[in-house]
Amino acid sequence: MAEPRGALPFQGSAYAATLPPAHGVRVQQEADPAPRLNLVLPHGFSNHAFGGVLSALAIGRELSRRYPAFRLVFEHAFIPGEPTFSPQDWCLGDARGSASRHSLAEGPLACHQREIFCCTWWTTTLLWEAYAEAMTAQGLPASPFYYCIQDFEPGFYQFGSNYMACLASYRHGEHCCALFNSRELARYFQGQGLGFRRSVVLQPSLNPVLRARLDGMQWTVRKAASPLVLCIYGRPEQPRNCFAAIVEGLRRYVDGLDPAAREGLVLASLGRPHEDLLLAPGAVLRSLGRLSLEAYAAFLAGAHVGVAMMATPHPSYPPLEMAAFGLEVLTNRFPGKDLSTSHPQLHSVETPTAASIAAALPALVERARARAGQAWPAQVPACLSQESWARNLRGAAIPHLEPSC
Repeated sequence: MAEPRGALPFQGSAYAATLPPAHGVRVQQEADPAPRLNLVLPHGFSNHAFGGVLSALAIGRELSRRYPAFRLVFEHAFIPGEPTFSPQDWCLGDARGSASRHSLAEGPLACHQREIFCCTWWTTTLLWEAYAEAMTAQGLPASPFYYCIQDFEPGFYQFGSNYMACLASYRHGEHCCALFNSRELARYFQGQGLGFRRSVVLQPSLNPVLRARLDGMQWTVRKAASPLVLCIYGRPEQPRNCFAAIVEGLRRYVDGLDPAAREGLVLASLGRPHEDLLLAPGAVLRSLGRLSLEAYAAFLAGAHVGVAMMATPHPSYPPLEMAAFGLEVLTNRFPGKDLSTSHPQLHSVETPTAASIAAALPALVERARARAGQAWPAQVPACLSQESWARNLRGAAIPHLEPSC
């Protein structure tokens, strides 16, 4: 189901253009408390969670089996009627019996001296910093923390205070165990001279709902001969997804088609809702917004061509998911990243401009038309793990962090 149009409930909180205030922590010493894992997320709204939040939850759930207690911590306030993630659904083992959640918007986080944090976005590291400061004030050592790094987040900002604060989140030295969510991203960090005493490089896994759909398809792709469905990853408010260039590239492409060809083409935008766009007479880009995972999988099963850009070193899930479902996919290169080497139906442009997108689309559409009506094996891109998230993470050799007290 597409999410409602309009402002997201958490828009402007962790993603604001100004540095958020420091998070409050209240440390109270307890007699031999059980070590607790705190998975810290920008928000907990299940209806608005993209791949990064879901990956962080999967990583946190696997880590939770190592600790007797678990807590989900959200930066944004709970909103009545807005579904949020349940801590019991995202932890394993003994931690389920004591699982809890807390919103930082509702007040300081109550802690004891044996907390372990798993931070998932640069502002969430401010909570660990507050905890470390509170421990130091009591003459206690600061415990190490996990940092799930899923992109080079300083690049989301102009040079300024946010950029510098974000960059500083990678400079906690011996306290931090970095969990890189792709080899491409880890290579980029190395090139930037950003190293960690302990780090693990993960290959992300395909979402389990999408994998289940492919299981139901017996990992065989079949596309209808008509109409030809061309979809884009449309997030107008995120510059890194190059929405304006994609739309103008599509406009140039369809402008060169005759009326009959336009009639046989379905154009859809997935990601964030926006107004439907008339690209040319008879060619409308319909905004479907964010579909449920089940609806998204069903849509990909029938689509032919995808365009998904990400102007960062992070590989981005949408082009990989599209390729796994047999779409001819256009994406972009970035230093240390070229997804076209990981799947035969992934194609990269050097720079995501309207001209490069428009120039590449005719060949992709023709490839898709030539395969329509046939059947061929589905294939997970090589830059993704071939295992489920559970098997993937159990074999990843993530270090176990012990509280310092």
